[in-house]
Amino acid sequence: MFFLKKLLSRFLFPVPLCVGLLLLGLLLWSFTKRKKCGRGLVVAGTLLLLAFSYPLLPRLALSHLESQYPPLAEFESQRTEVGGQKLGGEAPRFIMVLGQDVSADTNRPPAARFADEALKRIIEGVRLHRLLTNSTLLVSVSGPTVTQEEKQRVMGELLLIFGLPTNAVKVCASAWDTEDEVRWCKNVVGTNRVIIVSSASHLPRAMLLGRKSGLNAVAAPSGFLVDTVTQSPFSPGWFFPSSFSLYKSERAMNEYLGLAWERVRGAKASEQKVESKK
Repeated sequence: MFFLKKLLSRFLFPVPLCVGLLLLGLLLWSFTKRKKCGRGLVVAGTLLLLAFSYPLLPRLALSHLESQYPPLAEFESQRTEVGGQKLGGEAPRFIMVLGQDVSADTNRPPAARFADEALKRIIEGVRLHRLLTNSTLLVSVSGPTVTQEEKQRVMGELLLIFGLPTNAVKVCASAWDTEDEVRWCKNVVGTNRVIIVSSASHLPRAMLLGRKSGLNAVAAPSGFLVDTVTQSPFSPGWFFPSSFSLYKSERAMNEYLGLAWERVRGAKASEQKVESKK
């Protein structure tokens, strides 16, 4: 199910979607009598590719996702609001860093075995762990070709760079996706409060899964892709398509598809509950 879900969703990502429309349009235009339909698909594929490649659309799509949870600034025992988020009660005891793949290349140094996005999440987790001196740091490290022992070892070596002992982290090494990570986190933290650290655009989906599982969670965004403060409203780059804009469009599409999938699952679960009560 996991592989099928990932495979089918890829067809709706910006590049496969646009290329698919272009190829189908060219086939209809060149080899069938439906030339008008073929031309329409070619035009649609081209316009969509341009829209995904220019900065405006991915900026708007990602801004909506990244603005839902403000960054966490600091923790004080008597404060009920941190970084715009109301906490109330005691400070969180656990910090869960949602992960990404780690490279199986053991010849690389520890930091080079993680993607930039994963490193930003880990750095934010370490920062919060230093602020919450009695907290427990949890990190998810995926990668099907890397053993659990190797994941624990490379995380320990990475923590040494930040001045933390190698045993300062508990690693989730068996998760395939965010849902698995949230389920593992719930088993570890129980009813205790936990900070969920992830990329800002990914947090709305992660927090939705957390609420479904009953996590008492606080969001801590990292790895922002849209800078709404320092970037000037208009720059020469706005007039040209770029691969980075395509990347941001893909990130946004991945999250919106994930949110839509979870809402469909939630609606189906509600219908089943209603039917079971009849």
